[in-house]
Amino acid sequence: MLSRLRSHRSAITFDLGRAGIRAYQLQSRGGRLSRCDSLQLDLSPDSAAEEEETAPRPDSGRLARLVGQGSFCGREIAVILPPADVQFQAFRLPERVLSEGDERIQAVLKWEVSRETRSEPGDLEVRHWLLPPGHHQGLNVMTAAVATRQAVQWFELFARHHLYLRRLDVSPCAIVRAACQVWTPAENELWGILDIGFHQASLTIVVGHTPTYIRSLSATTDQWTRQLATALDVPGAVAERLKREHGIRPVERGFRRSTGEGALLEQLDAEALPGVFFGLLRESLDTLVQDVNRCFSYVLQNFTDLNVSRLFLAGGGAHLRGFASFLDMQLGLSVFPLTTSVDQEHAEGIGQPESSGPACKLPAIEFGPTVAAAVGGAILDLEAA
Repeated sequence: MLSRLRSHRSAITFDLGRAGIRAYQLQSRGGRLSRCDSLQLDLSPDSAAEEEETAPRPDSGRLARLVGQGSFCGREIAVILPPADVQFQAFRLPERVLSEGDERIQAVLKWEVSRETRSEPGDLEVRHWLLPPGHHQGLNVMTAAVATRQAVQWFELFARHHLYLRRLDVSPCAIVRAACQVWTPAENELWGILDIGFHQASLTIVVGHTPTYIRSLSATTDQWTRQLATALDVPGAVAERLKREHGIRPVERGFRRSTGEGALLEQLDAEALPGVFFGLLRESLDTLVQDVNRCFSYVLQNFTDLNVSRLFLAGGGAHLRGFASFLDMQLGLSVFPLTTSVDQEHAEGIGQPESSGPACKLPAIEFGPTVAAAVGGAILDLEAA
């Protein structure tokens, strides 16, 4: 009885992005989750670009200072790895191997991953989860692998600042975990999470509760900002501010800048900017839609009897005005920024889904698209405790 009332805390979970650092710590007591503390440190585009060239990642000294500035408990931390730092692969294992237990599965998968990556099995940390049954190609296991040397270096680096690395997590799985706390998909439901950050973007396709297909994409918020800065002939910081203030709005005709014209901003009023931005980014946005469609189609071709339902948006790109409604229109899916409770009444341009609104399992916690990975990592830590 007393153990049910004891408070359990997650590690301080960090999502380290180029445009910001997100930290989250949860505690569980009596079966209810609550927030110990959270922190969001936004980096300007200029400082983010500078850090990319000069600062090693992760900056353990900075993280130690952030822990000291907040009301976090303890010195144990978890770090969320982006898809670019992880190798995801799907394999087909014989049923007899799957029946021999996790230790045997782990040994076989280490050998399979090392063969694919041309490395030694002892040089890799490999984790796995089972894919939904019925894959037409027979794939039944998904792996996530990182170099053992890198994980050890991070542990030693944090230890110098009296931070103790308890866990590494991967952002696609962490964000799916957060999404499943605010919405309960059916086992035959096919849905996705599009995570668009400053320098990286990924799409995770999920069947039921299981991440089934993970792919990195070319579209990033920094790429969009640089395109606008070049076309508008303004500094990157100005283009970023304008992009955030005005967003995009599809127009019937695209916009083409003629040669010999002066600065484009001087020729336009504020009401025209969303349409102009859409025209300038149209090629990149169309490519993104095509990539998302291909990924959904690939999974649909490999499973039967799936109902395609919705797409959640995570990362900084989820805040771009007009972006969700554009994807909703182009993909024919309900598209929502990933928040604690999806507010259909105020979601711009998003239609009401057929099913009832998400039933939030985290009534005491509020989070938005940029902190979803950190929240999902903290949830895993509590589940494993």
